Amino acid sequence: MGGTRRIHEFPPAYVSSREYTLYGLQIVTVWNETEPYDRRTTIGETLRYVRDGTLQNGWTWTPETVLLEVSWSKYGYNPYADDQTVTTEPKVVEINEYAGQIYETEQERLIVWAAGDATYQVRGPLERDELIRVARSIAC
Repeated sequence: MGGTRRIHEFPPAYVSSREYTLYGLQIVTVWNETEPYDRRTTIGETLRYVRDGTLQNGWTWTPETVLLEVSWSKYGYNPYADDQTVTTEPKVVEINEYAGQIYETEQERLIVWAAGDATYQVRGPLERDELIRVARSIAC
């Protein structure tokens, strides 16, 4: 699959192993996880983000390469369920006119917001303002 996709469109059941680009971020993984106990589904993508705006071909990494995780679910998200290392209370942040919260853990930051019929999250080790800028680049 190639080209540009809007993040709120759920990915197909099968996506070729070829990488593709979305909002200047290179997607390296597409996944669909279903909770075995209650059958809730979380769908997401792992993105390779390069601060200077250049994307490398194949699996070439640079010191400026950062992995981000973008996911969404129709069933909401509880960051405390997976992130036991949250050290501060979440702070309010605005993402494209939607109210969100930013959580800070020992190693990364997590932004969570609801838009339409889904809950979105962007997770990664970027500085707060930079992660907010990436989240705001996602169409909801």
